[in-house]
Amino acid sequence: MKTRGMSLRTKVTLTLTLTTIISVLFVGFTAKWLVLEKFNDQSMQWAFDNFSHDVIGFVSKHGSWEQGVDDEGFRNYVIHNRRPKRPHKMLAGPPPGESQPIPPPPFRFVLTDLQGIVVHGSNKYPVGQSLNGHLRRDEIPILIDNKAVLIAVPLGQPNLSKLDLTYLNAVDKALTYAVIIAGAIAIILGIIFGNRLSSSLYRLSESVSSMRPGEIRKDIVIKSKDEVEVLANTFNKMSHYLADAYEELEQAHDKVTEQATLLLELSIKDELTGLYNRRYFRERADHFYKQANRYQQPLSIMLGDIDFFKRINDTYGHAIGDDVLRTISSLLQTNLRETDLLARYGGEEFVIIFPETDLYSASELCERIRQTIEGHSWEEIAADLKVTMSMGINADTQLSDFEQMLINADEKLYQAKGNGRNQIVI
Repeated sequence: MKTRGMSLRTKVTLTLTLTTIISVLFVGFTAKWLVLEKFNDQSMQWAFDNFSHDVIGFVSKHGSWEQGVDDEGFRNYVIHNRRPKRPHKMLAGPPPGESQPIPPPPFRFVLTDLQGIVVHGSNKYPVGQSLNGHLRRDEIPILIDNKAVLIAVPLGQPNLSKLDLTYLNAVDKALTYAVIIAGAIAIILGIIFGNRLSSSLYRLSESVSSMRPGEIRKDIVIKSKDEVEVLANTFNKMSHYLADAYEELEQAHDKVTEQATLLLELSIKDELTGLYNRRYFRERADHFYKQANRYQQPLSIMLGDIDFFKRINDTYGHAIGDDVLRTISSLLQTNLRETDLLARYGGEEFVIIFPETDLYSASELCERIRQTIEGHSWEEIAADLKVTMSMGINADTQLSDFEQMLINADEKLYQAKGNGRNQIVI
């Protein structure tokens, strides 16, 4: 069974939610990083201000760093001459009435001379050691009268106070709330916009699915002022174009069918009389002959010729001759059965197949036709016009093929003409 994937509404909702949460997290972490960097920078600057103040005071008091170390030492100087420390620039001061506690130094510094030799160090960097290059990237000169006398190199990470940590925790909590609220808003907006988008696309897909021959022209009205509306308008134009093309194709198909039918009629029928022509008659006659022999059924064939037709053309003209041919065709059709096959075999020759009809029955039908032709009011076509027909009939299905039956009927026709015309020979 084919499973159905997530709906468009679900995809839109998830996309908006994930995008919003990722964006908020990115902005939040970036903001926290910038705040932390700011804390570090200001803590380091605060520590350097205090440290450089002590160093400048120490050097100024003793004339040089070396003399001061010999006289009292830098640590003793700092303990006896430490000035009150100001609170962190980014934090509020202590409550009124309380003294400001001296926080632990946020940074430690190694002090070197201008050549990078440690003059005030630590356990890791003792006095007299030369600092390597990567530490000196962060070195800060200590200036007296705008002249560098010593260089301070910060070590370690900031030692943040409780207030600093409280502030950063507040930032974390605000970011958490922002992520939750933004996610909820994104879900709501995703559902709203997803419903609108999926509803429009569902209508569009339903219209596409309902397209079928004869029902191609569709009009979808979507007012969304976005790509979906453009898609719907494009679909409407396409459906109208396809509908017009389909209608033109249907008309062309009908025309081709009509022309094909006309061509078929022209290929099997005589243009003047509308009767079947000789080629079609021979195809059908062979079928009737084989069927009669297979089922042992009688079959009769009549070959008839208009008497003195050349004389009619010479006396009255070919137009009258054509009228005579058309009238003979009509009289023959009127007196035949639906199962009989009539065709114009030659100029003034006509042939008839009588399926399942013996010689006697066929001769009766032909005699009635002969009398009808003889008794017709030919004066309506031309004054003093008389028209008759001679006929030969054959019903011998034991002959080798249909052609032999037709030859035999032709021989009987010539006998009828030789016997005076306007008669039937069987």
